[in-house]
Amino acid sequence: MKYITNKTLIASMVTAAMGIGMVGTANAGATAYSALHLDTIQLFLADAAGANLASGQVTQGVDGTVFIDNRGSASAFLTSIGASPGANEPSTPGDVNLALQCIGSGCATSGGDAAGNPIAPGVPFVASGAAILDNDYRKQAVGHFSRSDGGTSGAIINGLAVGVPTSAIADTVAEVQLTSTDSGNSDSDVGTTSTTDVIASGVGHVRLDFNAFGVLESMLHQPLTSASANYNWSVNITAVQGGLVETENGVQIMDWSPQGDGTITVGTILAEGGDMNDSTSVLGFAGTDSDGFSGFFSVLSSVETVAGQKYRIVINHNSFVAANATKDVPEPATLVLMGLGLLGIAARRRLAKAKV
Repeated sequence: MKYITNKTLIASMVTAAMGIGMVGTANAGATAYSALHLDTIQLFLADAAGANLASGQVTQGVDGTVFIDNRGSASAFLTSIGASPGANEPSTPGDVNLALQCIGSGCATSGGDAAGNPIAPGVPFVASGAAILDNDYRKQAVGHFSRSDGGTSGAIINGLAVGVPTSAIADTVAEVQLTSTDSGNSDSDVGTTSTTDVIASGVGHVRLDFNAFGVLESMLHQPLTSASANYNWSVNITAVQGGLVETENGVQIMDWSPQGDGTITVGTILAEGGDMNDSTSVLGFAGTDSDGFSGFFSVLSSVETVAGQKYRIVINHNSFVAANATKDVPEPATLVLMGLGLLGIAARRRLAKAKV
């Protein structure tokens, strides 16, 4: 007759409990990130082949006014807690720096500013349990929380004179990580529309040059989650007609939304460094969908400008992300108790058989 010792039984129960506890604490999470950066943006007068004309400068401002409409919003939600206060910038001519939205126990160490974090093509998300910082667009944190953030900076058509390039940035991040039964979602949406009226300083084709890069990441760590990220950019130049009541119903000389495939509505593409109207998404299964580009862009107007003619330049630049996650499993403590109960029943049965 053979008996199970207390040491053997206890060791088995502890091992099983640890394994069950580890399963119960796995994170369910989703992260989405979008960045679209432009720099060295310049306008020139060029010939039909795209070569700079002697005059060089494409336009001179009518009154020096550039209308910049920057906007943004961010929100975070957990079923167990509710919604964050939310951040909303409906319209402002200045840069948009949305307040970090973060709720949940994982936000306890949040604070500070991560403006120095590098954002560049090919730089992966960094898994870290460190503090969740404002303007921290690249971190994949751990813990139980829902967070979002976003911002725009720069004025895309301020640098109209030759030798005075300008830049523009739009970044967004949304992330939900769950360590216990809960559900949550977060999103961030930022964008800018820049508009200015200019007068052609001479006759020639308008050429727009700039460098740009974009980074998109949608990541899921567990099922029952979803993530999406996108950005878009476009430029339109139209002759303005009318006296006191001006309209944009004149000749359209440029209309371009770079998609990396050589297509353009109005104008001629000289260089296209990638797709600036792109998106990524992952739904329902663990995995990553990523995309991006880095390159030089150059576009030429379809017709020559008319000296003294007023033209309206409109540029749109947007970034949006969303993340959702649900964790629908028993709490780790409940799993441990269930495991101990099952082990106890099994041990009693084995003891009963051993006594027979």
